[in-house]
Amino acid sequence: MKYSSRHFILLFFLLVGVEGLISQVRYKLSLLEDEISYQVSLISEVGYPAPLNATSSAQVTIKVPAGAFEVADLEDLQNGVQWQYSSISRSPAEAPGYDYLSFSLVSQGTKKLVYEPGRETPLFRFTNKLPCNGSIGLMNHLDDPFLPPNSEKVNVGNQITILGARGNAYQGNDNLLVPCGSYTTSLEKIRAESVDFLLFPNPASEEVFLRFNWNRNASDTRMILRNIEGRIIQNKSFPLVKGENHHKLTISNLTPGNYFIEIMGSDWKLVSNQFLKKGN
Repeated sequence: MKYSSRHFILLFFLLVGVEGLISQVRYKLSLLEDEISYQVSLISEVGYPAPLNATSSAQVTIKVPAGAFEVADLEDLQNGVQWQYSSISRSPAEAPGYDYLSFSLVSQGTKKLVYEPGRETPLFRFTNKLPCNGSIGLMNHLDDPFLPPNSEKVNVGNQITILGARGNAYQGNDNLLVPCGSYTTSLEKIRAESVDFLLFPNPASEEVFLRFNWNRNASDTRMILRNIEGRIIQNKSFPLVKGENHHKLTISNLTPGNYFIEIMGSDWKLVSNQFLKKGN
């Protein structure tokens, strides 16, 4: 049986499609060393060589404290790939304590994004013009209350459509919170995933547990519990040991709402994901 070039092309795309089904592309939000600039990057778990790297559309949505964020100084970080600050949803009924900022890819169909396994590719960065306390993070694609369909009929969320993935290749994000206020520049930022920082259960009503591995020496530390507006609820010493650390935090007396935890040493700070305190 003779096979035409068309048959080989179809077979090639079928094989690529199988790879795309197991592919993962994540977004990451970081606070840069100047402590005022935020950067959004993508991390691909697989490679998409040209022309399969053609990216037809993409969107990033960031969740911030309500009324405390105004995007400024938006800067593209990949030559020839343009992003725009496209919309803001202010204090929606599903999450009145937050605003949702969406950024969209202008350079639709671009082949200038490189997808290699484990490679982090910076996409764009921006600053905030307003005073802000608390933290910001990428919108959670699994359980955020404002996920579509929503009361405002807006298409918020994170996605990235790549030819090699045969559609939306977005599989999640790092789910890390970063501070949205002003912090001392001498503090070393330690990424939560580098120490396997776990906080559970979430949501919780009586207590939450912290667990993480620490590869530095033991040191004097503080544990600070903040509400989502950034106000300090608890501030106490934290016994940190080299190796695996466990700590239980009683939250039964807290007002229902969202909180996060900072663990701080003399030259570093670790910020947890948000957790939800449920009503008793």
